[in-house]
Amino acid sequence: MMHNTAVPYVPEAVSRAEAEEKNRGAAHHVSLPLAEGLVLHDRKLQWDGSWVCYEGRAGYESFRLFLVPPLIASLAGVEKHETSYEIQAILSLLPLEACLSQLEQKLGVEIRFSRMGQAKPSAEAIYAVVEAQGRNWPVAVQAASSIISSLLDIWPLTPLPADEILFRTAFQIGKTKLPLNVLSSLNLRDVVLFEEGNPAQAGLLVEQYVRADVRWGEEKGWVLESGISYPDKREKQMADEAQYAHLEELQDGMGEVASEESLPITISFEIGCQTLTLAELRMLGPGSILVGANPVKAPVRLCVGGRQIGTGKLVDVDGSAGVRVVRIFGRE
Repeated sequence: MMHNTAVPYVPEAVSRAEAEEKNRGAAHHVSLPLAEGLVLHDRKLQWDGSWVCYEGRAGYESFRLFLVPPLIASLAGVEKHETSYEIQAILSLLPLEACLSQLEQKLGVEIRFSRMGQAKPSAEAIYAVVEAQGRNWPVAVQAASSIISSLLDIWPLTPLPADEILFRTAFQIGKTKLPLNVLSSLNLRDVVLFEEGNPAQAGLLVEQYVRADVRWGEEKGWVLESGISYPDKREKQMADEAQYAHLEELQDGMGEVASEESLPITISFEIGCQTLTLAELRMLGPGSILVGANPVKAPVRLCVGGRQIGTGKLVDVDGSAGVRVVRIFGRE
């Protein structure tokens, strides 16, 4: 009889620094002007010829910069065979003086070159392309990881195309809180009343994170009344602190919760669901008209924590808005 022994899978351990370094190296950067007629491009170009190595120090860290002879001759402003490569290498640094000075300011270190010679970059070098006088030439840098990280940090990343970044939006027409045991016992045709909100004056939710005020009108439909607010980290922290303070006040007034079944759960009532690109989102402002269904006729989604738990229909209960449950937890 054969006995199969299950061997537990142990994933490869990667430090946070290693992960950040790999991600930084994989990111694509914008084309960066270095000097008049010189542009740095984030790509690699095959080169089988010789290289010239510039050795130097950035602060206390050593580095090696590799350029190819045709680029050096172009920077030096001489023909390839007019002078020795040593003289050309020295002259090639003159057009880069302003660029190197700016780099010193951004890195906060002094950059000095010590010697030059012929050598090829290793496989671990960081490669790029310099465009000079309409022609592209490869360049490479070898340095400590701290220098490479600093260089990549100040090289702006290429932004994603605004028409390819998609966001899910919805209209939040109201919300209410129910104890967990009441929420769990909801049945078909039960009616849940709004505690907050108005079906005709809703909030535009973008990925359940940012919000803007919208109003329904029979002539135009949904009209944006405010700009879209993007809370920063500090605003979120202040909101969390306010929420905790509010919870403490409730606890002081209500005493201890009897059990987890008594915990209040917020139900969000949402209608409509469409996808907007980042470009479309940036064009929105007060007065913008949004595509969306009539709140009276549209099915209402019952959502908890951004996830749909059921569907309902908007009803009027003695002048108050409510939702009649037509589907809940898969039952209909």
